[in-house]
Amino acid sequence: MDSAFKDMLREDNKSVFLNPVEFGETHTLDGIAYESMVIDNDQLEDWKAVKLANGTKFPEHVLEDVRVYIFISLDDYPEPDIGQVVRLDNWPLRVVSTITANGMLEMVLGG
Repeated sequence: MDSAFKDMLREDNKSVFLNPVEFGETHTLDGIAYESMVIDNDQLEDWKAVKLANGTKFPEHVLEDVRVYIFISLDDYPEPDIGQVVRLDNWPLRVVSTITANGMLEMVLGG
């Protein structure tokens, strides 16, 4: 993909999707407040459905314990390791899945 196009996507992510006036919310992640984070539990349900439809095998407690689907800019927060514990609003959660694309980090967190 063209570098100029990728830069434009990153800027759109920040100016529209992660903008606190539009969709972004303020939350803390590992003790740092980010104004540009989106928590989307509808996306979480879609993620679960796709994983199950694709035959992805998870221990039953993993799908039951999945709690949060987060979007945040990779410029703000680096991609964590699967299994790593992060603190969202001072709530310890384990990273279940990550996806990075076009400067965005999508994380699925569970208990």
